Amino acid sequence: MIVTNRDRNVNDRDRNIGVNLTEDTKAELNTDIKSEIEDAVKKSDREIDRVSITADLDLLSRIENMGTEIGRGRPTFKTIRG
Repeated sequence: MIVTNRDRNVNDRDRNIGVNLTEDTKAELNTDIKSEIEDAVKKSDREIDRVSITADLDLLSRIENMGTEIGRGRPTFKTIRG
């Protein structure tokens, strides 16, 4: 399993984590893996309240782009519609 922190957050207390699953995880993002990642992220920064974890790298890319556009002051509706 490879964990990539490719986050763009609207809020400093949230993290979006992308997980690239390998054969050793049998390509399944299960509750145990999610809990392990969430615990590690929150341990690294006690200010983090919420951790969102996805194995869908396309979704993570869209979230990342939305965060970038919000950071530039652009409206989110256009960003979401793509």
